[in-house]
Amino acid sequence: MKIVVTDTNVFVVFFRCDLLSVLLTSQLVEINIPQEILKELTTAGKRVPREYPNLVPIINGACHGNGGYQGMRILVKDVNVDIVDVDALGALINLQDDSDLDDGEIEAIPLAIELKADFVSGDEGAVAELNEQYSGLGAVGKSVDIFIDDLVALGVLNPTQSSSLKAILAE
Repeated sequence: MKIVVTDTNVFVVFFRCDLLSVLLTSQLVEINIPQEILKELTTAGKRVPREYPNLVPIINGACHGNGGYQGMRILVKDVNVDIVDVDALGALINLQDDSDLDDGEIEAIPLAIELKADFVSGDEGAVAELNEQYSGLGAVGKSVDIFIDDLVALGVLNPTQSSSLKAILAE
């Protein structure tokens, strides 16, 4: 199983293509997010809930296993509790003290290090931060389009679905 930590834009892209359920029901991919990403996706007044209000109940249902969203899975992690790896803790402290990244990415990068996961982000700076500053710690930063290619290779997505997602990314 591929373990992934994502930021908010992954959910938006898949939602816009009506492919979020494909991602969240796959037995081949485990989606993890820190609490700050959950807040970005579901807190009233934030950009994503304001622009995509129909995304909010899907995210909440997938995180809590309720409503009509059973079978969809998002694992929410509290970085203040779930990060115990020394390198991941060091990254969290460094990013909190000195980073231009948003709070979600500041939590997501150390979580990816903790889980030895792929970190998927539409923010090239966040991907570069992980790959340049924290390489060799078991996590790999990837752009959303590379993640889509990985999902095709795993058989989660087909080429037509991949093309639809990449068209949204190109907008």
